[in-house]
Amino acid sequence: MSTLAEPTDPNRSVTTKASVAPIHPLTAVRFFAAMAVVVTHTCRFAVDGGPAWLQNLVYRGTLGVSFFFILSGFILMVNYQGPGVSGSRQLRDFYVNRLARIYPMYFVALLLAVVPTYAHVRAQGEVYSPAYWATFVFSKLTMTNAWYRPFVNQPPWLDLGWTLAVETFFYASFPFLLRPLLKLPVKGLVGLCLLCAILTWLPKQLGEMVDGRNGLDWMTFFPLARLPEFVGGMCLARLFTERQRDGAVLPAATVPILGVLTILLLAVLPAPSDASPVFILVTLGFGALILALAEARGWAQRALSGPFIVLLGEASYSLYLVHGTVLWVAVLVQNKVFGRDWRTDPWLLLPTVAAAILFSVVCYRLVETPSRRAIRRWAKGPKTAR
Repeated sequence: MSTLAEPTDPNRSVTTKASVAPIHPLTAVRFFAAMAVVVTHTCRFAVDGGPAWLQNLVYRGTLGVSFFFILSGFILMVNYQGPGVSGSRQLRDFYVNRLARIYPMYFVALLLAVVPTYAHVRAQGEVYSPAYWATFVFSKLTMTNAWYRPFVNQPPWLDLGWTLAVETFFYASFPFLLRPLLKLPVKGLVGLCLLCAILTWLPKQLGEMVDGRNGLDWMTFFPLARLPEFVGGMCLARLFTERQRDGAVLPAATVPILGVLTILLLAVLPAPSDASPVFILVTLGFGALILALAEARGWAQRALSGPFIVLLGEASYSLYLVHGTVLWVAVLVQNKVFGRDWRTDPWLLLPTVAAAILFSVVCYRLVETPSRRAIRRWAKGPKTAR
C-alpha cells in the first residue's frame, strides 16, 4: 500500500456550482485500506499453513495500495473538474498543494527509517558503491525511485515509498489528463473504466508470461503500469458527478454489500499473484465501492462520518508510512523486555498495531497538518500592506 496520501481535501465541495455535504466516508475508508496493508505486514507470519482463503485475504492486503490509487484519481477529479488546472497560476497552486500534502510526512518517514535501514544493511552484509548510494538517495528524496526497480527496496529504506513515486507521476499527469476526460460522454466513461480495469491486470499478466515472477515484480512498481488505476478513478468521479446532477442515489445497503463481495473476491484471488483474471473483478469492485461510498446516505453515511473514524482516515497516510518503523522498534523492545515479539505472540501484536495507529495520529497532528499549512502560506507569499 500503497499506497498513500489523500490527494486533496475530501471535504471540499464535489461540484463546481453548488456546495454539497462533505464526503466523510471516503476519508474514513482510507483507514481500512491502510490497515489492510498493515495486516499483510503483521499477520502473514500467523497464517502460514492456514486455510488458503485466509492466506489470500492476509496477503492481498497490499491491494489497499491499488484502492488508494483509484481513490486518488477520484478525489482529484471531483475537486478539479470544475475550476480546472490550465493557467500557469492554477498549475503552480495545484503542484504546491500536492507537495504540501505528501512531502513533509514522507521526508519525516524517511528520516525515521534511516536507523532500521542501516541495521538491515549491516546485518545482511550488503555492500553498495558510493555512486549507487548517491543516485539511490537522490531518487528517494525526489520520489522517482519507482522508475528503476532496484531502487524500490535495495536497500529497503522506506521501501513502500515507491507508491509515492507512482503518486507523484499521477500528479504530474493529472492536468494533462483532465481536459480529455472532461469531454468524454457517459458511455465513453463507462467503457474507459472497464478498459482501465483490464489494463491494470494485463501488464502483470504479460510480465509473468514473458519473464516469470521477475516480470510481474517489475510491473507492480512501474508508474506507467499503475496509471490505469488512477485514470479509472478519474472516470468514476465524472460518473459520480453525472449521477449527482440526475439525483441518483444508491441504497444504503450498497456499501456493506459491495464491501463483502470485494472481500470474497480477495479470498479467492490466489496469493501472491496479481496475474489472475480475478484481479480485474477486484479492481472493478474497488471502483464500485468508492462510488457507493461517495453516494452513501442514511446509516451507512453516519457510520463512516463520526469524528473518530474520520480522524483515523485522515491519519492513514502517516500510518501507511510509519508503521514499518514502529514494527521494527517493537521487535527490539519486546524481545528485550519479554524475550519474544509480535511476530510470534498475538498478545503483543494488538498493542503494537495500536501503537502504530496512535503514532500516526500524532504525526498527522504535529507534522502533516502544520507543515501543509506552512507550505501553503509560504507559497502565497507575504501579505502586502494596504
